[in-house]
Amino acid sequence: MACRLKYPKTRRVSHVDVVHGVKVPDSHCWLEDIDSPETRAWIEEQNEVTFGYLKVVPGRERIRKRMTELWDFEKYGIPFKRGTRYFYTLNDGLRNQAVLYWTGGCGVSPGCYWTPTGSARKAPWPSRGWR
Repeated sequence: MACRLKYPKTRRVSHVDVVHGVKVPDSHCWLEDIDSPETRAWIEEQNEVTFGYLKVVPGRERIRKRMTELWDFEKYGIPFKRGTRYFYTLNDGLRNQAVLYWTGGCGVSPGCYWTPTGSARKAPWPSRGWR
């Protein structure tokens, strides 16, 4: 299955960040704006190459099915306490990211606090670094 992949050109910019006094070149910083039309177009072009290659991989469906079987189980994060509530994460097995739940203690039904796709309740901290 040898084939020559032709990747789309990726624009480079002349940009340098200064981090703690150290100059760090960042020629692809424009890709950090995930919602810009240019970034979305770049992602689509990259996906065309990637999925064009993957669709011809022999046994891909068998591999996908087996990986799904292996990943399809519940995963709980380590619980932690904030104030009077206990928090923990739960991934049902097939989600890309876990959901954050809270409870008042043992035997108390949990409530959904935050989901990766949107807040179940207005969280008092940003979704990144919520611990």
